[in-house]
Amino acid sequence: MANLDGKKVEKALKKKGFIEDSSGDHKYFILHYEGKDTAIRTKTSHNNQDIGDGLIKQMYTQLHIEKSFFVAFIDCSKSQEDYINELKNQNLL
Repeated sequence: MANLDGKKVEKALKKKGFIEDSSGDHKYFILHYEGKDTAIRTKTSHNNQDIGDGLIKQMYTQLHIEKSFFVAFIDCSKSQEDYINELKNQNLL
């Protein structure tokens, strides 16, 4: 898999209901749903560089989705609603 642009990933996460927490040496993104933070979260580096395969795998695993869904989610061909439905199908929300 090719690298993903770090800024693009962060922008997509924020657009789709994730709240950024920049404390510490990483940026954490926590899913905010129905007015509350959830246990679903992931992190990126502060340097906004491209994200490689290793971190991509960690991120889609932390978000409880498959790689293809994650890439589509970041590319905006999957919506926040699609993601929420996926989580509900897994009984995570």
